Amino acid sequence: EAEDSIKTSQNEAKQMSDRLDDMEKLTSKLAKRQEEHVTEPPDLRDLRARMSDMSQDVTSLREELNKSLKEEGNLATSHSELQNRMSELTRKVNILNSIEERVSNLEMSSKSEQGGGEGGEGEACEKL
Repeated sequence: EAEDSIKTSQNEAKQMSDRLDDMEKLTSKLAKRQEEHVTEPPDLRDLRARMSDMSQDVTSLREELNKSLKEEGNLATSHSELQNRMSELTRKVNILNSIEERVSNLEMSSKSEQGGGEGGEGEACEKL
C-alpha cells in the first residue's frame, strides 16, 4: 500500500517535472522572441518582468519538487528498512518462543521424572 502510494507520488512528480520543463521551454522561447525586437513597448516590458517572475517561480517549484522526491525516496528507504527490521524481530521472537517452549517441556519432563523417583522411593519404603 505504501509502495503504491510512493509510486503514484513519483509518477505525479514526474508529470509535474515534465510540465515544468515545458514551461521553461516556453519561457526560453518568449525570451528569445523578446530579444529579437529592438524597440520595446511598455506592455512588452511588463510581459518581460512577468516572464522573469514566472521563470523564478518555475525554478522554485523545481527545487521543491526535487526536495519532495528526495524526501519520498528517503521515506521509501526508511519503510523498507523498517520492514526488514520487523522481519528480523519476528524471526527472533519466534526463536525465543521456541526456546521457551523447549525449556518448559524440559522443566515438565524433569518434574515428572523427579516425581516418579520420589514415588518409587515411597513404594520401596512401604514394601519394607
